[in-house]
Amino acid sequence: MTDTVIMVKKQDENAPSLYRRFVKHFRSSGIQTSVKRNKFHDRKPSKNVRRKDCINRLEQRKKYEEAYRLGKIQSPHKHKNRG
Repeated sequence: MTDTVIMVKKQDENAPSLYRRFVKHFRSSGIQTSVKRNKFHDRKPSKNVRRKDCINRLEQRKKYEEAYRLGKIQSPHKHKNRG
């Protein structure tokens, strides 16, 4: 979906007036606001990506809990004292 603004120079029109007319038409078209609004928009992850991430999280949790049971790590919820 690309919107274009095409301006044709009139017969007795100079460059600055053509530019002013172009800017006026461009701003009123709403292209600039839509581009600025969508500039930093992130797509939502697809269902397959979410499923894959969930499976990876579950596998990591399983490995972590197994390491805790075997004594390889001391505590699953070790927090520093903030005193």
